[in-house]
Amino acid sequence: FFLTYHLLVVMSGTVQNLMSMFPSLSEDTITAVLEAQGGDADKACDELLNMAVGDDLFNRSIYIEDNLSASQNLQRFDKQQEDIWRKCKEREEKRLAEQRRKEEDELRRKQKQEQILAERRAKQEAAKREEEARLKEEAKRKEEQRILAERKAKQEELKKQEREAEVLKQERIKLEIQAEKDALAAQKAELEARAKTEADELAKIASEKAALEEELRKMREEKLAQQSPPKISIYTRKQQSEKDHNQDEITEEIKEKFILNGFSDNEIKVIDVSCDMELASFLKNICGDLENLKFPIVCTGNMPIGTIEQVNTLIESESQLQQLKDGKFTPDFLTTDQTNSLKDGTGVFVGQGVLDHCLDAAEYVVSGVSTLLWLPVSIVTYPFRSEKPGLEKGADDVDFDIVHTNWYWRNLKRRFRFTKNGILRIHPTHNDIRASHPYSSILAIKILSETTIVINYNDASSPDYVCATSTAINTMIELIQKRSEKEPVIIRESDLN
Repeated sequence: FFLTYHLLVVMSGTVQNLMSMFPSLSEDTITAVLEAQGGDADKACDELLNMAVGDDLFNRSIYIEDNLSASQNLQRFDKQQEDIWRKCKEREEKRLAEQRRKEEDELRRKQKQEQILAERRAKQEAAKREEEARLKEEAKRKEEQRILAERKAKQEELKKQEREAEVLKQERIKLEIQAEKDALAAQKAELEARAKTEADELAKIASEKAALEEELRKMREEKLAQQSPPKISIYTRKQQSEKDHNQDEITEEIKEKFILNGFSDNEIKVIDVSCDMELASFLKNICGDLENLKFPIVCTGNMPIGTIEQVNTLIESESQLQQLKDGKFTPDFLTTDQTNSLKDGTGVFVGQGVLDHCLDAAEYVVSGVSTLLWLPVSIVTYPFRSEKPGLEKGADDVDFDIVHTNWYWRNLKRRFRFTKNGILRIHPTHNDIRASHPYSSILAIKILSETTIVINYNDASSPDYVCATSTAINTMIELIQKRSEKEPVIIRESDLN
């Protein structure tokens, strides 16, 4: 409405000005031309000039020049009218914005009041529920008190009746009560004893679990070392120890010498060959002194170094020490043929099959007392008899032909005999014992594949790497589990990854 009114006012003034410029034209004509030109006075003036008649062009030009100032005044008037319209529009917009703000404030105020009222109602309802709960609880408490009072009254009445009962009846009740007490005491003692037993059993299980986890951790750490030969191997035979020749002290001294000369502790492994007569004989033979050589004996891979005297000599030589670090050490006391035979790992030492000749009686006996306790009687008594020992197979013994492998030899065909008390490693041709391990010394069995296992021992013996058919491997594991008093740990290769 405001815009329409403004346009009417402006056009009314413009029509009056144009009528003064064109007095020969009617007001309706001028108004129609102005509306056709959209209210533009200049365009309407041009159109009216074309329409005007009766005056020549010269007079018309003079007339236009005289009235030019009137057209400029008209433009100023239009501009003023537009400014007035713009200000009116701004005031109207401001008024509408202020009105919207007030409406929004009023809406927020109402929402706040509704929220306050809702919270107040919620509090009132919560208070009402609490009051109802309190009244209910109080009623319940009063009912319980009433029941207790009635029960107490009945108990008092019962006690009164019991006091008035006969003496024999009172004695009988006392005896029954005492019997119940004794029964409860016995039951309590039994439960406490059972609880203590279960607690001890749980503690034992927890201790065994911790020990197994620790052993598993150690096996993970030693996994790489067990799969490849250590840089330095120190072989002991503690069951043959002498008072003036302490193998533990000598072993520690040898380890310290190597560590001080650049070897790490995990590059040095100590192995006890007390239960492995085959390996003990092999080590003494490759060192060249079967009679006078004393353990511990030091080797690098499958190459002998010797005793602590040879170790001292090696360390004093920088060139030999560097060869040892580089894995290229060869002892001076070996010939080329002897060195090559050891590198082959076949057990043949310069034409003599150390691992294939029949071990003599002394080599059996020096294995030690603890091992002899469960060996066949014919083997134990052989040094005191004239005939050759005969290794007989017992009724419960089970034999398996296997391939025995280690870093000091490869692919030895041997026979594992599982007796009632342990495992015998036997030469398949000579039928003589090469190593003996009681079941109690078996710590863990590591399954590398369906046809390969590693038997680890808890007496520092070298582990046995055994290859056989999958059926034989499974049967051997079952026999060890069945005949061992304490079942060894079974670990699969995947568990160590």
